[in-house]
Amino acid sequence: MKQARNLPAVVVPDATNRAALTAIRSLGSRGCPIKAGAPSRVSLGVASRFAKGFFRHPPPASDPAGFTRAIAEQLQLTGIRVVMPAADVPASALLQHRELLPGDTRLILPPEQALERAHDKIGLMELAATIGVPVPWGITARGDFRSDPRARDVAYPLVLKPRVSRYRTADGWRNASVRIADDAGSMERYLNDYPEYKALDYLVQEKVPGEGRGVFLLAREGDLKAVFAHRRIREKPPSGGVSTLCESREPEPELLEYSRKLMSALNWSGVAMVEFKWDPETRRAWLMEINGRFWGSMQLAVASGVDFPWLLYRQEVLGESVMTEADTTRRRLLWILGDLDHFLIRLRRGDKLSALFRDLVRSRQGIPIDFDTFRVSDPYPFFLELFLMLRDTAGSILDRLRP
Repeated sequence: MKQARNLPAVVVPDATNRAALTAIRSLGSRGCPIKAGAPSRVSLGVASRFAKGFFRHPPPASDPAGFTRAIAEQLQLTGIRVVMPAADVPASALLQHRELLPGDTRLILPPEQALERAHDKIGLMELAATIGVPVPWGITARGDFRSDPRARDVAYPLVLKPRVSRYRTADGWRNASVRIADDAGSMERYLNDYPEYKALDYLVQEKVPGEGRGVFLLAREGDLKAVFAHRRIREKPPSGGVSTLCESREPEPELLEYSRKLMSALNWSGVAMVEFKWDPETRRAWLMEINGRFWGSMQLAVASGVDFPWLLYRQEVLGESVMTEADTTRRRLLWILGDLDHFLIRLRRGDKLSALFRDLVRSRQGIPIDFDTFRVSDPYPFFLELFLMLRDTAGSILDRLRP
């Protein structure tokens, strides 16, 4: 496809994570001018050669209004009018204080109402159940749910999901994480030690079996325009988290159909990651959540021909009609330093060296492999990531040695 000239410039704020780096590389490599913002110049996206400018802004989590004012100042100084947040926190800050931005600012985000419905974990489960998308059994509670008659026959482990991932208190914003209670003791500790279970409604859900599966997509007014899927091979932490080694694959037809139903019901425009638990033996699925943002392993989709940042830019900024299919060649994506952490965690918990070595040797199996942050043509983000990892490790060791 012939590339457009004089592409509108984009501000990528809070360019501190792998998703922001992938977006900057994607757009910058196609000639789109990128100005990267971050609380510090020592940030992954800022280190990329495709970021043609840098500006400093306050952390969006602790100072959302100051963060938005800094973005507004850059837009006024540069004349740029397109802002593409790559994570939930900067997106939330910009939406919360949108009145501070110039009136003609283009925030490249899904519709605000759709985002709110997707990020409300209780409301999302209710919506899914009404349109035929399976969800885990659960009840809604606030405070100690154990006196609820519906909870008498529940069996551990149980999953606790606050309604939202972040909430405001008198002291500022607090995170509200999903937690798994393996037994009554851990449940007692969570309910006593974490204030979100008193401040917010939350879900108590059964822990369903199966593998974590994600359907990554671009939609326009509820219609799917691009789809990609992968399976996680290794994660950090090993018990479940972000993928450190993953492999492209065709999305299961059931998961694709459930994703279509959800995007249609939300009238979604933009990118999303729809997460499921999938039991391959029974072919049963359960919806976990929807993330209306870029994701950490997005580079695997880009390498497979589904360049989500560029497709989103074409759709939302250039106004083009887009439709694409993934390369069906199996590929793997390795996050080198994240995978190193995976093996170190397993080593510390006592896993056998033979098992670790066997998993490491099987990483490739003749399948083409791409690297996440490491690029020969854009090496500085990887070396910065390595430096930050070594710095944090050294600091942790020193803290333990201090009296």
